[in-house]
Amino acid sequence: MDSQLTDLADSTHSPTEEATLHSSEALELIEHSSDITLNITTPVGRKFYCHAQFIGPHSSSVIFIEPPQISYDDWHDYFQEGFWLNAKAIGQRGFGAIIHFRSQIKFIQREPFPLVALSIPQSMKVRQLRKEPRYDVKIAARIISSATQRECEIRNLSKNGCQFSTPKLGHQFYLGEPLTLQVSDAAASKFDLPPLDGLICNIGHSGRNLLYGLRFNEEGRKSVQMLLKKLKFNGSKLSFG
Repeated sequence: MDSQLTDLADSTHSPTEEATLHSSEALELIEHSSDITLNITTPVGRKFYCHAQFIGPHSSSVIFIEPPQISYDDWHDYFQEGFWLNAKAIGQRGFGAIIHFRSQIKFIQREPFPLVALSIPQSMKVRQLRKEPRYDVKIAARIISSATQRECEIRNLSKNGCQFSTPKLGHQFYLGEPLTLQVSDAAASKFDLPPLDGLICNIGHSGRNLLYGLRFNEEGRKSVQMLLKKLKFNGSKLSFG
């Protein structure tokens, strides 16, 4: 397993201050339904800042996004074909990255549901965030904290932390809160895996889910080594063999 982790890490870009990547490569770092911020500038210089949801690229060289719920006036004033904007998204895959690019609104649909198409530039600026890669996983777990216990899904994993998701409805956790993740995945029932302990270090959202970053403490870092040894790379993510 250790060699698999090393091979996978070697195929990912090493952390740098900022790099310029071809757009097709940069867009692969952004997950469907993740948050994307838009800074729109009108031809007369008026600016509008908002958050939207990334849907994904289309073969006709556009990016589809789901715009935020905004007033009719804001729709009319700022979401117009031909307007230019600066976009920023956070990619959670691999080393993690902030992706910046300049784009033009190419198409707008208001009914029966809102949809916006953005042009795809030839290249995008990418600034990597972590000193080590995170590996995509899909592992069922149970959150244990002083306030509650609830189910969650671990979405990515590294030797020092992980990201897990929960529905927005229900108990929400706060930055700096200590908690424990106990793997409850049926595929792991044959393993005696220790809990993963740590502190909430960041909070985001994707669609109907909240995304939490958990930074492991010393015990958590020991525990995750045992978990990683039970996982195998299946070509797209790590899973229990």
